[in-house]
Amino acid sequence: MGLTAIRSARAAGLEPRGWIILTHLDGMSADEQRFAVRDAWGSPSPFALCPSHPEVRAFGLELIRHTHRTAGVTVFQVEALMGLGFEHLVAHDKVPFAWLGRRAVTALSLCFCTACTARATEAGIDLAAIAERVRSSVSGDPGADDLDDDLLVARAVRTGTGHAFAAEIAALGNDLGLSISVAGTTDPAALGSYAPLVPAPPANLTPYAFLSAASGQGWRDVTEWSERHGRRVGGVVEMLPAQRTVAEALAAGGEPGPVLALLDDLYLYHLGQRRPDTLDLLHVDDVRSAHRPRKDNA
Repeated sequence: MGLTAIRSARAAGLEPRGWIILTHLDGMSADEQRFAVRDAWGSPSPFALCPSHPEVRAFGLELIRHTHRTAGVTVFQVEALMGLGFEHLVAHDKVPFAWLGRRAVTALSLCFCTACTARATEAGIDLAAIAERVRSSVSGDPGADDLDDDLLVARAVRTGTGHAFAAEIAALGNDLGLSISVAGTTDPAALGSYAPLVPAPPANLTPYAFLSAASGQGWRDVTEWSERHGRRVGGVVEMLPAQRTVAEALAAGGEPGPVLALLDDLYLYHLGQRRPDTLDLLHVDDVRSAHRPRKDNA
């Protein structure tokens, strides 16, 4: 299916890009669950792999390498540098968990697997003790300690793993001559497929932000990476509901205004759910005419 689509795109004069979700694996076998994110109770995630395991990072790198080798793809977008959090859930279930509060969602999103525990121990962090306090707090123990400091420390283990994975991806891109963009955010508390990349990813990886977040975080990410760090930057906009124009999709995450000019790449997700005869209704040219790229990116 994938190779057929690639051949069809090239026949139409389009050069495809590879889009790879590095740590998402639905339908894990019992053996594969050895590498899963594990919560404070030791329960494995049914979908999220933990990149603290070297085997998981090797798997992600091989996905990129294999796609390049078999399909000749040289441009990639990758997501999920870190284990996906509790809110993502399996098979893209979107049942809301707002009633839990951000603290509980964070506690339930962090990983306490053997690889994370070993990594934490090397850094002088007692992850097992933090897991015990998480269990007490989430279970409603009135005597449980305030978790804020614990969650910050455990989150740092997760972020450190993601940064190490990014460095390995950057090295692979250099070795194979690939252009690789990575999904990220400047929000250090992020727990989803857009990983915290603070202050920025390795120099040869292009960060791209999720521009449809109602909080406007994606546009803040673009500004931070572009203006403060001088980086090439991309952005993704959610094109659902299907009748949206590109301009409407951009505005859903906050009016972009002059920040639009900082974008070097714009990705429209998910055009595969639109009928081909409706693509003219996207009004892409309206956005092109409003975009005034920086001179160094022209």
